[in-house]
Amino acid sequence: MEVSEKNNLIVGEGVRVNAAVEVPGEVHVEGTICGEVVGQHIKIGTTGRIEGCLEADHIEISGYAGEKVHARKTLVLRSTAHVIGEVQYEALQIEAGAKIQAKLQCSTKLPEKNEKPIENKQISTGEEEKNT
Repeated sequence: MEVSEKNNLIVGEGVRVNAAVEVPGEVHVEGTICGEVVGQHIKIGTTGRIEGCLEADHIEISGYAGEKVHARKTLVLRSTAHVIGEVQYEALQIEAGAKIQAKLQCSTKLPEKNEKPIENKQISTGEEEKNT
């Protein structure tokens, strides 16, 4: 992701924000946000804390997140992450050492118990016809 100053929010170490925050771009937190945070990409640094709900396409946590985390696409929990509450994600990566005290829910639909698995079918590249 290209990072520019436009449409992004940086909360520096030692800064505390008590409010709901909606950012069209990236949110980078090294300080503390108490409240709901919504953005395209949320990154919580090692000194960062979000105490409330957070929602974004991509979320990377190296610090603390508490209450609800909703990653519409990817969630990355670094080794220094501490997550408490409810977590919803489509794709999840957890580094060794991350602390998770949460209910995890994958938002990707899984096959039903009686549903047949998707068959592997060979995809034609057109090369087969040229070789015959």
